[in-house]
Amino acid sequence: MKTKEVQIPTTFQVWVEKNRNKAISWLDTQSEFYTRIMEEPTTRRTALLVNLIAVCLMVAAITVEGDLTVSFVATLCAGYLAKRLNATDNKQHFNK
Repeated sequence: MKTKEVQIPTTFQVWVEKNRNKAISWLDTQSEFYTRIMEEPTTRRTALLVNLIAVCLMVAAITVEGDLTVSFVATLCAGYLAKRLNATDNKQHFNK
């Protein structure tokens, strides 16, 4: 007969969970700066994804002559981030 041991969460696990929820709620709040620039409601998550896509595309363009693998990986990262951006946009439109 096996008995299950109760796993007590460590203080680190509790800290990670608490701060994870804070970070998620911070990302989902409206960014005043980007809302003023775009003249439509924009969350911090959307602004962060757009900026990361721009950085990946710049890295891909700069490194294309020097190292094709870095350029290829940066392009893949930009594509993945664009996919994530479209997924969050679609989710927001369906929730309205």
